[in-house]
Amino acid sequence: MIRRMALPTQTPGGLYLPTSATELVQFGTVLAVGDKKNPGIMVGDEVLFAKFGGTPWQPDPINSPLEVLYLFHFDEIIALMEW
Repeated sequence: MIRRMALPTQTPGGLYLPTSATELVQFGTVLAVGDKKNPGIMVGDEVLFAKFGGTPWQPDPINSPLEVLYLFHFDEIIALMEW
């Protein structure tokens, strides 16, 4: 389970970006790992994944309608990121 990283909503010059002008972020933080046969992926890792990959899931659509998490198969994760 992965949470996508948030996009900046404002430019360094102070202009606000409309949501239609932003792209999907391909980076995220691993929140949970379901299978023990993973290739070294652990909770808290930051990963790079396919832009349109994963299955969206809302844990609480009534109280938190904007929070969407994504379920990925290990084959859909492209790389572990080390900043």
